[in-house]
Amino acid sequence: NDNAPTGIRLSPTSVAENQPAGTVVGQLPAIDPDLAGAGHTFTLCAGDGDSDNALFTIQGSTVVTAGPLDFEAASFRHIRVQADDGTNPTFAQALNIAVGDVAENVPPQNLTLNCTCLLPGSPPETTVGILRTLDPDPGDSHTLSLVAGEGGADNDKFLIRDGALVTATTLGFDGRAQYQVRIQAQDAAGAVLQQTFEILPAVPIWEEDFENDLGQWTHAAEQGEDTWQLSSDTARSPSHSLGARGTADFSDAGAISPWIEIPAQAEQIRLEFHQLYDWAAAPEDPLDGGVLECRLQDQAWQDVLWGEASHSVLQGGYRATLSLTNTHPLSGCPAWSGNSASSFLPTAVTLNVSQLAGQTIQFRWRQVATSTSTSARWHIDDVRLGAVLSTTNALSFDSAGCVFRDGLLELTWQSTPSASYTIEACSALGGEDWAPVTPPTPGASGASNTKTALDVTKLPGYPHRALFFRIKSE
Repeated sequence: NDNAPTGIRLSPTSVAENQPAGTVVGQLPAIDPDLAGAGHTFTLCAGDGDSDNALFTIQGSTVVTAGPLDFEAASFRHIRVQADDGTNPTFAQALNIAVGDVAENVPPQNLTLNCTCLLPGSPPETTVGILRTLDPDPGDSHTLSLVAGEGGADNDKFLIRDGALVTATTLGFDGRAQYQVRIQAQDAAGAVLQQTFEILPAVPIWEEDFENDLGQWTHAAEQGEDTWQLSSDTARSPSHSLGARGTADFSDAGAISPWIEIPAQAEQIRLEFHQLYDWAAAPEDPLDGGVLECRLQDQAWQDVLWGEASHSVLQGGYRATLSLTNTHPLSGCPAWSGNSASSFLPTAVTLNVSQLAGQTIQFRWRQVATSTSTSARWHIDDVRLGAVLSTTNALSFDSAGCVFRDGLLELTWQSTPSASYTIEACSALGGEDWAPVTPPTPGASGASNTKTALDVTKLPGYPHRALFFRIKSE
């Protein structure tokens, strides 16, 4: 044995990234004419190619990692290994180790709620909105939960069910500006994202329970018989609904709401109603069913729940696709069909505010019956439309004067006669508890400024440690 080793091999020469310390890279046979690759001692040594020695260790003739490696930091690592046969001079050689790229989990990037408002008096199990998780990892699954923390003061009033935020109890805002919830999305690898949401009150702008006749409602048939009428034998509350029945011949008829003005300052719009329907058990290709449509003035009817209007169903969406025929006016369209098990089911939709704010809209509940079943029926009840209104106004105005003397605050501001103004107070600058302290005041007639006087000593909580005022136009 008088020949030194002439080479060192490593096999295999790669290892995946993110593996724990002690992960095997490969074996180290030496090329030695005397020992035929056996009986050598291997060590990491200094010299050319030793830049990553600290990331590995050698256990006998096995190279293992000293900790997780990162492909993004370097796709190759470099070590210098010495082989010693115990007699002759040692031999050292630089070796390259490839680091394999592994698809890494990226935490969820965003969590959204497609509607963040409720109408007052919303009962338990009302869907507030649908939660969506934005995650760069394709096909990743997420667990949603309400979690304690900042912004989660009202978690106990809500539940998460099937990807939706729903009410756990009847909610009336009772003067509150909002409810607050904190929601967590956790992906399959355990990475989490937490997001807070404020649930705002939607101001009712139109309601109908059909207890005072039909008012400005109308109904008409596109084809066949119109069977829509006020009904007293089936209702959700308290005693009347608007209903239609099946017909012996083909019928396409709708119940049409009054024209409704949507405020220009609307930021969210929410439509709710309850419906009971029975077009018999849903066959594979249903012929009878109903849809909800809307239109703006001088425009055609369009489906509210399906199509290009970008409205979003929150609860109680279409349950079937109508039979594909050459004669059916809703051929191949999604619709309500089958039956609601003799119960009034809630339906809620958040409407596309960018299309509707400042517009006048009309709704149509349209039944198409082609099966000739006269026992079919459809009833709607308790229709409500509400909007979250902006707290800011496009009108701009400047304060012209502020005088405080002997408990009396005198405010003067630029105004217009067509606008209305309210003085609000808050205990902390930048706070959220602004509350009106004066009734709405119209802009002074024939003048560019309006003045009002406020007796601060009569405000609740007087004397105040600090009190801030603002003028809000409406």
